[in-house]
Amino acid sequence: MSKAREWTGITLSNRENTGHEPVQGPKILSLDGGGVKGLFSVLILEALMEAVRQIDTPNVPDLPKPCDYFDLICGTSTGGLMAIMLGRLRMNTQVCKRAYCDMSRDIFNRSFLRYPLTWWDAFWGNPWYDGKKLEKAIKTVVSQQLSVQEKRDLQERGIAEENAPLRPYHELSGRCFVCALHDSGEVHRLKSYTSKRDPTSTTCTIWEAGRATSAAPLYFPPITISDCRYFDGGMGSNNPILESVREAHDEYPTRYPAAIVSIGTGSAEPLAPTGGLAAVMTSLAGRITDTERSDREFLMIFPGLRDAYFRFQEGPRLGSIDLAAWKRLGEIEQIAHAYLRSDRGREDIQRCAERLAKRSVSE
Repeated sequence: MSKAREWTGITLSNRENTGHEPVQGPKILSLDGGGVKGLFSVLILEALMEAVRQIDTPNVPDLPKPCDYFDLICGTSTGGLMAIMLGRLRMNTQVCKRAYCDMSRDIFNRSFLRYPLTWWDAFWGNPWYDGKKLEKAIKTVVSQQLSVQEKRDLQERGIAEENAPLRPYHELSGRCFVCALHDSGEVHRLKSYTSKRDPTSTTCTIWEAGRATSAAPLYFPPITISDCRYFDGGMGSNNPILESVREAHDEYPTRYPAAIVSIGTGSAEPLAPTGGLAAVMTSLAGRITDTERSDREFLMIFPGLRDAYFRFQEGPRLGSIDLAAWKRLGEIEQIAHAYLRSDRGREDIQRCAERLAKRSVSE
């Protein structure tokens, strides 16, 4: 698939000589990786859902759930964890925000401080953080957020709640997938649904998918699922926008996307690989996980989707925060609120909400 025009059929903008209304296309949510900076993404999405609520259900105080508006939710690393929470577990943004902050503190809070940069650990292949703590945190969220009906289904099958499958026995309306880098160097999409193109794709539990997409080199150890070893998807697609659009094409080949929402976790200043081992490794990691390159590539490959595309991104102030800096969650929240108060932030949120809403603003 090289051009957006390869989507065929009736589109929202193609009403000529059809004789009937166009078919509503899929709405896609793509979430970048970025560790604790994922809080920025949750807050942007929360503001977006509030703007949608004001259009669709102004008399209802509760925010709508993203899974009721997006046909496909995908993410990498921290974005993958949120994709699972919002899509597979069908959480609203407020509950997701609380769970995400709790997870960040639990996972990255260390009781001791080793050598400040711990690059020797990287040299010897020792991850900086405990994969078991990440696994436990994901399992806790799964057990807390599974529906009552699914808990009953699992109990009848003799399966522990924490080992709930990523692909549920009764398929949900909201679909999600996470990106994880396979040993072969290919990015695999671990999905909560049976794929039309790849019906035999890897099956795993929710917590395994969360571990696979979050296994950032240096930070967490890789995980083996069905004899396949996975690393953090951010090493191959930290901004999963291209993966999301290609998956949408596979699943909805005759319907152009009605909306594509991509949320970043801050851009980074270009770094020269000088100044010792720490600077070199930081520079290389920044280049590998560059999210803006994927954004530019998407716009170049799919110019026909530009009108449906919304990219929410902050600058180097957010991008410079380390992905494990859980003590800076308050600062990340301030950055998000400043972005949302800006003219650009307000305008983009409103335009995007109008595209997502089920009612027209003129109704």
